[in-house]
Amino acid sequence: LGEKYNLTKKALSDENIDTLLASYLEQKKEYVDSNPQRITSQEDFTAKVSQTTVSEMWKRALGDLYAVLSEQAMAEIEKMPDIFNIVINDSDIKISQDNSKKAIEEYIGQVSPILNSKNFFITQEALDVITGVFNDGDFSRLDTLIIENDEKIGQAKEISAPSTWAEIHKEGLELTLLIRNIYVALRDVVDDPLKAYLAIEKLDRFPDAWNNLMNQAVELAKSQEIIIVLQK
Repeated sequence: LGEKYNLTKKALSDENIDTLLASYLEQKKEYVDSNPQRITSQEDFTAKVSQTTVSEMWKRALGDLYAVLSEQAMAEIEKMPDIFNIVINDSDIKISQDNSKKAIEEYIGQVSPILNSKNFFITQEALDVITGVFNDGDFSRLDTLIIENDEKIGQAKEISAPSTWAEIHKEGLELTLLIRNIYVALRDVVDDPLKAYLAIEKLDRFPDAWNNLMNQAVELAKSQEIIIVLQK
């Protein structure tokens, strides 16, 4: 998503950085004071204290500051709706006034292969890629997944939706771009951990929104005497 959308850097003001550093230094002082025989200088601290212990100090410092950072990140995210609050307008898609059964079936026939592809963002295979990244730290599969799905999103934008399906088509694109940005935010977890954390919260709520949209599509199709079967 780029530096423009780096929530962590936006939330980490000079004041917050000072607070973070002060919390870390206080923990460091407590550690040194409790180990006077072992730690007698900065050189001793650097040489004798494990990286795990130092990392835990920074984590606790971040934890102390998290509520403030989270609030500021939410304020920043509201200024950037194109990340997690995407809106697709009629002018952003192609709409056809042909609402014949044949036209609708052709539309569904174009959309279905994208939604049912094995590595579409909402599939278990795609979710397994996310799990794999956090288990082994290999981002290459996630990079490939995002690139492949970006191509599918491009295809979906070129599909002409019958006007009776325009609202569902727009919401489908909104949700697809949302899940895409969730995956990208998770990809950027090292550079922007705050946005990745917000992305996880969005990911937890995503299935309900997606399933609701799919049920609407089934009901609309049924009202037009068209049968569609959702892939499990």
